[in-house]
Amino acid sequence: CCNCNELFHKQDTCVPDEKDAGVNLLVAGKLKKDDQADLRRDPAVELVRLFGCLIVIGVHSWFGTSIGYADDFSRNFISCLLADGVAVFWLIGGCFMFRNYSYKKTMKRTLKGIILPMFFFSALMFFFFADMIDGTFSFAGIFHKGPEIISALKTLLTWANPVSYCGHLWYLYVYILIMICSPALYGLVRWLDEDKKRETGFLIITLALFILNDLTGNSYWKFSHYRINGAFPAAIEIVWGHILYKYKDKLTRGACLAVYPAGFIVLNLLRTAIQMKRYQSGNDNNSILYWFSSIGLLCAACIFMFGLSIIKTQKAALINRAVCAAGSCTFIVYLIHGVLIKALNKISLRDILAAKINSVVTFSSLAAEIIYVIAIVFIVAVISFAAAAFCKLLKWCFLSALHAVRSQKIQTGGNA
Repeated sequence: CCNCNELFHKQDTCVPDEKDAGVNLLVAGKLKKDDQADLRRDPAVELVRLFGCLIVIGVHSWFGTSIGYADDFSRNFISCLLADGVAVFWLIGGCFMFRNYSYKKTMKRTLKGIILPMFFFSALMFFFFADMIDGTFSFAGIFHKGPEIISALKTLLTWANPVSYCGHLWYLYVYILIMICSPALYGLVRWLDEDKKRETGFLIITLALFILNDLTGNSYWKFSHYRINGAFPAAIEIVWGHILYKYKDKLTRGACLAVYPAGFIVLNLLRTAIQMKRYQSGNDNNSILYWFSSIGLLCAACIFMFGLSIIKTQKAALINRAVCAAGSCTFIVYLIHGVLIKALNKISLRDILAAKINSVVTFSSLAAEIIYVIAIVFIVAVISFAAAAFCKLLKWCFLSALHAVRSQKIQTGGNA
């Protein structure tokens, strides 16, 4: 990638017409106070969303890997660990997307919850914040962006993000495309739901297709972040999420809480070995580090099921309320985290932090790099979530004031 959010992003991961439950919890306290009452959001799914959000922040804050690091195990291993946040968000998308499905409601929610916020954020970036980050902003320059607007519109016609520092928004463009085509996906899910053998067959066949693509270095299907090349693997992962969530009770029993993180580590060790071997042979193809690889899908499934294994109740306990409140902020975090990282890069915070940690932790490069990732993710996450909470507070104040004005007008009219 935000979800990530994914994605770090606002997906249909709660029951229809209840997407503001987390907002109510955060700023209005409208959830039931009884700890035995059921939350309207599934806190297990919200926990998975938070995992995906932090992973996306991590991969965008990490220095990455390349053929120049062919023999650097720690660099490649951490790159693998941070590779699958987007796939986690696609899996989350399948949890509730097809419950009480209505194309009209789906598109209405997409317009209100995705397209309009994305347009507003992109406009702010285009006219103000991108130039501020570059140090070239002037109010006079706002009125002289004619050629840039034309260029942006041409890029937009290719269904790609046209705004500087907003490359991470590719996820939302793919998401919108999937929502437009969601009736076909809904039909597939209904057909699969009729027979468990069909579901098993779908999982096996699609995983085989992903493996085939990996064996050819992504030359077979040519998956990417854009248009149909991104929508196709994303749709498959959404259906995977639907099936996994459907059987979550069976898949989270017994020792699963330990099995899934162990599987995640083993798969990433395998991926690290494959990628390092490719680099050492002079092959710079790193497609297995992306969310559309077979290992990426399986790693995301491990993260997904691990989160569902941790929380198995929707009771309104304090921890579940907190998880739902934080989960409700992830879409805003997804929008702003990339810009925040770019701003921090301008003051060389990543380089300074990495140099400081490396000077202190000298016994292991892996330990130093893990500490760096934890530290930078913590910094970016705290600032991003605080900004998201503030935005939600402003929204709540505005809506409350609007409601008060309407109520006053109605009361005045009734008295008249």
